[in-house]
Amino acid sequence: MSNRSLKLLIFLALSCFHLTNLMGQKPPYSGTIFIDPKIIIDSDCSTFSNITYTGRGNKLVYDRRINNWVNLNAYLFNVVWNDSLTSQAVVNPEFTLVEATTEANKYAYKIGQLPHILRTDVKEIWIHKGDFDWGGGNNSLLIHTARGIYYESLGIVEETLVHEASHTSLDAKHAKSSEWKKAQTLDSNFISTYAQQYPIQEDIAESFLTWLAVRHFSARISTVNNNLIKKTIPNRLLYFDAQKFNLNPIPCLTTTTVKNADSGLYKVYPNPTSDILYFETPTKFESSIIIYNAFGQLIQGFRKNTNQIDLSAFPNGIYLICFRDQERITSFKIIKNSR
Repeated sequence: MSNRSLKLLIFLALSCFHLTNLMGQKPPYSGTIFIDPKIIIDSDCSTFSNITYTGRGNKLVYDRRINNWVNLNAYLFNVVWNDSLTSQAVVNPEFTLVEATTEANKYAYKIGQLPHILRTDVKEIWIHKGDFDWGGGNNSLLIHTARGIYYESLGIVEETLVHEASHTSLDAKHAKSSEWKKAQTLDSNFISTYAQQYPIQEDIAESFLTWLAVRHFSARISTVNNNLIKKTIPNRLLYFDAQKFNLNPIPCLTTTTVKNADSGLYKVYPNPTSDILYFETPTKFESSIIIYNAFGQLIQGFRKNTNQIDLSAFPNGIYLICFRDQERITSFKIIKNSR
């Protein structure tokens, strides 16, 4: 046997040993989205800037209810984040326009809470009815709203979005990289059984959420979980550290002024506010005003006949103020915080 053949056999034997060792360890969690519902919370900042309804259009999207691609004449919304990224919300016409607007606003805000790096490849947000798994990939995020209600009951909507957006924006570059594979081998275990079962497809998404937790939200998870994550995947954590990801809006950043190419310059102030909210719109702007809470629930609607809104009776929290005319809907995130 030649030296070259011998070296190849040794390499293959060592590779099999590492893989067997890696697959033989028992991971500490079944799935990381269930570890703690407080890694990202509703009141955390969002980069959501504004959303504009642009009408109906034909779109090819995936629907888990039939496990196939479908063509829809969908409701389309342009979503603008305050850190130079944009997406399009594509909402199934099984919703009414009011329902579609509510769902698009709701998830635009929540996706805006994700780090910049996770939104870089999210070009479309597909929203359907149904109690089916969410998904990431194909430059999109897939959302089924009935499953979203279940995730809300567990408090893990944001955590699930982190997982799915990791598929969309991280997998292609990192899942098969030599340095990531090296980190997997050095750790000798997976963070979850889900990652262990699908080491190429799921390990990045399962691990990134825990990295975010221990490195940036450590006070929100238990000491036990903190130590367990660090003990189980120290080399994966170091791998993510080395990437120097853009994590905006972590730490928290806000904006109250946006420029929309179609509708001119808007200003809403002060933000946060304790009572009166003032706004400036283009001179010829005629619209109605709709107020949603952070969950996309309609709170109040009225015609625009003033340049101010009294929020003094509203509970403290985050709201979306939507200006709607016949052509577009433009929205702003507002924080109500009484003195």
